[in-house]
Amino acid sequence: MNERNHLGEIVLNNAEWCDIVCRTHGIPGAFADGLWVQPQPGLPLYPNVVTLSCDQPYRHHAVIANLCSALPHGVAVKDSFDRLDLTSLGLSRAFEAAWIRLDHPTTDLRRVTAPPWLTIDTDEGLARWERAWAAGGPSINRRVFLPALLLDPGIAVMAAWQDGHVVAGCIANRSTSGVVGLSNFFAPTAQRQAFREAAVRQVVGFARDRSIVGYEAAEETEGFLSLGFRTLGRLVVWVRP
Repeated sequence: MNERNHLGEIVLNNAEWCDIVCRTHGIPGAFADGLWVQPQPGLPLYPNVVTLSCDQPYRHHAVIANLCSALPHGVAVKDSFDRLDLTSLGLSRAFEAAWIRLDHPTTDLRRVTAPPWLTIDTDEGLARWERAWAAGGPSINRRVFLPALLLDPGIAVMAAWQDGHVVAGCIANRSTSGVVGLSNFFAPTAQRQAFREAAVRQVVGFARDRSIVGYEAAEETEGFLSLGFRTLGRLVVWVRP
């Protein structure tokens, strides 16, 4: 499989994750014509559009322009291939990140001394996980991760526990394309790399022999590259408040 197809699998996995989260809130998106589009006021930190192909950027621009007209109070677009210029629509580049991929994952990662990791299986546990995930980040006035996620066998919400508190975590999601996404990793600054390695070990166990994929901002990418991941391109998130 060539690099373009490898990247396409990562992008699709991420769009499917966005769709799953939005569906639990009753605002599902639709996959069509190289885009995933969620045409209603969106969730905090989740886009209204994810580009699924790098072809036909002018048509994608037109679809996004129509969506901006329909949603005057806020739009977010994940330009998965960094091919669009949306400044004429009043959007600005919020952040950039790199797509990452780990093929042929194994559990041979270095074992580190760390708190035990468990898979969340109750709403109470999920709420505690989300509070830890959100701590120190942007203020969000609603829950993002709802209990319906726990009913999906293709999703695992994982947490490291210490003294009864969630201290680190991540989410894994299986894609229709066969890869497994790793997202929403969080951990304390102290021993962050050790927690990152432990999180990857957990996702390897969930993924079995499937490739593990995701995206990370520049300050996080190096930590994943040291664990065997590679980068396959860049994405840009555009927003209009």
